[in-house]
Amino acid sequence: MLGPITGVPDRTEVGQEVRATVGFVDNSPSQTHSAAVAWDDNCTSPHPAVRETGGVGQVTFQHRFCAAGVYRVRVQVSDSGGRHTDVARYYIVDDPALPAISGQGALARASDYAGRAGQGTQALRFMLWAPLPGPAAAGASAADRALVTLAGPFQFVSDRVGALSREGNLVRMEGTGRYNGRAGYRFLVEASDGDRLGMTGGDRLRLRVTHVEPNGAEVVDYDNDAMANETVLQSSSNPHRTLVRQGGFSLKD
Repeated sequence: MLGPITGVPDRTEVGQEVRATVGFVDNSPSQTHSAAVAWDDNCTSPHPAVRETGGVGQVTFQHRFCAAGVYRVRVQVSDSGGRHTDVARYYIVDDPALPAISGQGALARASDYAGRAGQGTQALRFMLWAPLPGPAAAGASAADRALVTLAGPFQFVSDRVGALSREGNLVRMEGTGRYNGRAGYRFLVEASDGDRLGMTGGDRLRLRVTHVEPNGAEVVDYDNDAMANETVLQSSSNPHRTLVRQGGFSLKD
């Protein structure tokens, strides 16, 4: 059994360093273990250390964040019999000098959804980061690091953010990604910064995931704008869109 990764925050900044751990338990006390840690940001890190006694152990590892974006860290623990187990988590790295939209949190409560296709049983959690367009943007290297992840009633990870635009405090992102591991899906994100707009209740977020059937028909897999309880979650003065119930995001100029 491999425990969660502790010590890696949901959000951090370029230049920060963390010391993280993962615990494990093996039902065969005679086994010995090794570990490997992979950071998607490609920042260099020392090798992890493993300490264990009688099948119970801990992996300790360090990392200094060197690039802004949303990334994943994955820890793999292998035993002397050749078996291995993985655990992973996403995190956001902000750069104070880089204009970007970034954030993480959860959308509406389960009771706020219409219960379509069983999607009302869990709140949808999101994590996103992308450089903002404009003269201060950092170019293609930063744009390539843009990422959107969704988790809850389904899993979605973007593989390309192809279009990003901004009108005041509304940011619109479009691209492609994987829905429950399957490629070929498109997404739309519309994010309104509630603090900047002076809106009651905070940030608002619209999320839409679709795919195209072989016959050319577009199928909507998820659209919180269509499922939301309008009187509770939407505002006629700001239709973009569902209130963020936990966490939030920010636009950094």
